[in-house]
Amino acid sequence: MAKPQKDFLVQLINALSKNEKRNFRLFVNRNNPKGDKLFMSLFEVLSKIGHYDEQIILQRIPNIKKTQLSNLKANLYRQILSSLRLYEKKNMVDISIREQLDYAIILHAKGFYQASLDILHKAKKQAADIQHFPLLLSILNFERRIESFYVTGNTFGKMERLEQESQEIVSKISHNNRLANLSLSMYAHHLKYGFARDAKDRAFIKDYFQNELKGLDIEKMDFYEKMYLYQSYIWYYHMTVDFQNYYKYSHRLLELFNNHPDIKARESSLYLKALNNLLNSVFLLERADKFEPLYRELLEFTDQQAAPLRQHTISQWHFYRHIHSLNRCFLLGTYSELAGSFSELETLLQHNPMQWDDNRQMLLNYKIACVHFGNNDWNKSIHFLNQINWQTPSNFREDLQCFARILSLIAHFELGNLQLLKHQIKSTYRFIAKMDELQQVQIEIFQFLKKIPRMKEMDLQPAFVSLHKKLVELEKNPFERRPFLYLDIISWLESKIKGLPIEVVIREKKEGVPWKGKG
Repeated sequence: MAKPQKDFLVQLINALSKNEKRNFRLFVNRNNPKGDKLFMSLFEVLSKIGHYDEQIILQRIPNIKKTQLSNLKANLYRQILSSLRLYEKKNMVDISIREQLDYAIILHAKGFYQASLDILHKAKKQAADIQHFPLLLSILNFERRIESFYVTGNTFGKMERLEQESQEIVSKISHNNRLANLSLSMYAHHLKYGFARDAKDRAFIKDYFQNELKGLDIEKMDFYEKMYLYQSYIWYYHMTVDFQNYYKYSHRLLELFNNHPDIKARESSLYLKALNNLLNSVFLLERADKFEPLYRELLEFTDQQAAPLRQHTISQWHFYRHIHSLNRCFLLGTYSELAGSFSELETLLQHNPMQWDDNRQMLLNYKIACVHFGNNDWNKSIHFLNQINWQTPSNFREDLQCFARILSLIAHFELGNLQLLKHQIKSTYRFIAKMDELQQVQIEIFQFLKKIPRMKEMDLQPAFVSLHKKLVELEKNPFERRPFLYLDIISWLESKIKGLPIEVVIREKKEGVPWKGKG
């Protein structure tokens, strides 16, 4: 059966709320009271069927010819966006400011210079209030143009003022641009490499980061400059496995929002991202006492917002809600509790109505696989790991891809798939070596798994004990600690040695019960 075609128009229609659809119908009837609205018929059909099917459309709307469809789709797309622009104007101040600038341009073209200036002054104040400097510069540029056509008094004094304001705004834009680029660059490094692999990696990241910070003065920064700076520090300390400072700057970022309640309310998605960073930092520090109140705040986030949330913020909240539910499971060792509650999340991953990117889908699949692994459900763990191993581009999130393959090897060992294990060990070793991800921890695991098919039952226990001893020593090395952030291989080994489920072993550790190792 052919897969239904999906395009931006269908995705946009499916994403519309009931109020937005109602508003669109009113918008069309107001602007085309008697016109031939074939595009509206197309809208109604696509709203009902939820996907693009040319045959169904032509059957249900006989007046439409096949040759018209392309133009009708383009027109419908524009009409919906125009309707949404009007609908969102009251919620998005920058849309309102751009509209006022458009009005000022129209009035200027008609020769109404003073009326145009009056609108620009109001728009300029609004742009300054929300620290939208690119818009502010556009307004100043047009104000300068009007002053060059229309004498409104002390022109020399006004031009001096406009020159000074423009220089200040250009300087602000330059600083914002520099810090925003730094934040995005650090995030890009994180997506490609994950945690620093060795001293060379850490030195490279440190040199790059410190060079980019030269000449910056935090005392002179506005809200957005500080936000980008803190976010850059967050990615830097996360990659260099300095979780204390990762927590410190995540906390500073959240406090920055709390100290600016107007921006916090307007930039709800950025605040949500800051809350996610802080939650992730306390998870990595294994601070369950700090995690719980922040997790409750995250769950209650949507109920505490005065204004309706936009779709991308709702999508973001659902991702964070699920990812930290998984993190909470790892923190508390509640694998069996969570393992049977993935139906909603599996549906979201299968159909992706939230439009999550590859990185988010990959991270969720890996963490779900870890939960099933911790619950001794090896088949389900392999199923979710295969979503990563079979579908991810080779140059993306190399760290997760490597550890997904290692976890898959261990799950196959647990299932007794020894012949398959032989083949997969070789292919996984080549894959990780090619990506330059091979560390001593992985080498020890590979050597252990290679011996498994030739071992007798009586030799397994000493082999588990020997590997456990080696990995415990390696964990003390800060640059060998990286693999343990992705995979709790030591708890798995202890579960094999003690003959207990992994969940029980992990809970004993969380509750502070000392483990008495053998050998």
